[in-house]
Amino acid sequence: MTESAVKDSTGGPLSSAESAIDRWLPVLLAVFVFCLAARPIADPDVWFHVRKGQAALAAFGSQSLHPLPVAVESGRSGDVMYDGWLGQIILFKVMNYAGPGGLLAFVSLIFVGTYLLVFKTLRNWLSVSGSVLLTSLAAMAGQNRWTTRLEVFSNLLLALLLFQINRPPVSCLRLVTRVTPIFAFWANLHGAFALGYALLGIRVLEEVFETRALDGPWVRVGIAAGFAGWLNPHGFNAQWNVLVGYAGHSYIYTTVMEWSSPSFRAEPWLEAWILLSVGTLWISRSQRRWTDLVTLLAGLHMVLGAVRHMVLFGIMTAPILARKIEGIPAPAFVPARVQRWGRAVVLGMLLCLVLVKAGPASRAIGKRPIRWDLFPAQAVMFLNGTHVPGKMFNTNGWGYFLTYYLRPDYQVYIDGTGESYPESFHRNYNKIVGMAPGWHEELIGQDINFMVLPNDCDLSRALLAREDWTLIHADPLSVIFLRQIPKNGALIDSLKMKGIVELPDDPRADIDHTPVPGPRTSGVRTGVRRISSP
Repeated sequence: MTESAVKDSTGGPLSSAESAIDRWLPVLLAVFVFCLAARPIADPDVWFHVRKGQAALAAFGSQSLHPLPVAVESGRSGDVMYDGWLGQIILFKVMNYAGPGGLLAFVSLIFVGTYLLVFKTLRNWLSVSGSVLLTSLAAMAGQNRWTTRLEVFSNLLLALLLFQINRPPVSCLRLVTRVTPIFAFWANLHGAFALGYALLGIRVLEEVFETRALDGPWVRVGIAAGFAGWLNPHGFNAQWNVLVGYAGHSYIYTTVMEWSSPSFRAEPWLEAWILLSVGTLWISRSQRRWTDLVTLLAGLHMVLGAVRHMVLFGIMTAPILARKIEGIPAPAFVPARVQRWGRAVVLGMLLCLVLVKAGPASRAIGKRPIRWDLFPAQAVMFLNGTHVPGKMFNTNGWGYFLTYYLRPDYQVYIDGTGESYPESFHRNYNKIVGMAPGWHEELIGQDINFMVLPNDCDLSRALLAREDWTLIHADPLSVIFLRQIPKNGALIDSLKMKGIVELPDDPRADIDHTPVPGPRTSGVRTGVRRISSP
């Protein structure tokens, strides 16, 4: 550990007050990260991962050779989730035993562990206050991508890998036992283990160029870690799926928003982190390492190509910044007393941030762990309480939620895993939702009997104006239409008898303001907590 890590930034010994602040700063950092991560669940992918975890457990219980069985649905070509089965089981188990609030707290604790590992890594070069400040900035740079999904495991394991890479040298055996298990778990938790292999490969090449030998400890670690990645139920197929399946699927990059480039207007902290990374690398007087440049360029390629990589970018570039900041001398015109105030300033900033974030975090975990206003909760209650036969059509964004909460006898049209559907399916889906010429004939040709849609979309308004579709449910977020055909006549008559079906006088009326009487349409918040998984 460098001198800057054990002394004050001015080079003098620490006072008792400064030592006390240094002891409390990591604690405040942990509390700040927890409060920042504890936000209501708004990501629809959560329901997909939880449901997949349930399916994986069922497959293991039936002694299936494949823990993630292929689920053939409407046009679905198969299941591409070879990686991540263990992470999905963990999320399902936590959700099953602790509920949404417990799942949110669990994921928040993972974020705490992740950034505490980042802090411990930065302590190799910076003081406690400097490490806390830089770790907080790295957290802020990726905070908008903190979601309750499998990426949290990759964040944690990436931070753990970088911590091991930057530790003081140890024996080869100890190094192998510390690094190899990371990849054995990572290959079963999430597909970003490919990034871990890339960073490990950079470290191996650095050792080979320095020693001019192929028998160094990191070379042996690389070989052991490569075999450890095969310790999953799908062997090499899991790695092949990540490297070829995701990287080569055009649907991901053209349709899924998280694979699009970030907007710096929406991500100012990310922009600040990128500028800080590039600027520090440029002005630092520390020894220039080609590995730092390659890692930074790879990280920039990742984050500028897909907004979903924001968190990983902050974690993987933080050690580079710490090394370079250590090589920047303190300005000579700044008095030593002012430099000593740095840790107090960091302490005050964290205290203010914790006070601001603590209230919303506690409410999210205790009272409102899910953004119910973003999901068709009332439509699910209606369908679970009313048997609507036939094939269903739903929009892509709600597929995961419907898959998790609807009864097993309902089958979604699309569940959100777009890359597992053929291109022809996507063309037909886009034709329907975009109301391209022939869209209604496409619906009839696929024998769609009812549709679950957002109440403010053009497709909903178009169906409301047609006489061959009947509105059977409406709430402030969603609507359900049923085809007006003879086989549905008895169901429509029974719903009319219950006062549920009510067509507006003007079929062109704004569907957002078309209330339907009945207890299931009395408001988004009413009764949503009674929804339970089948």
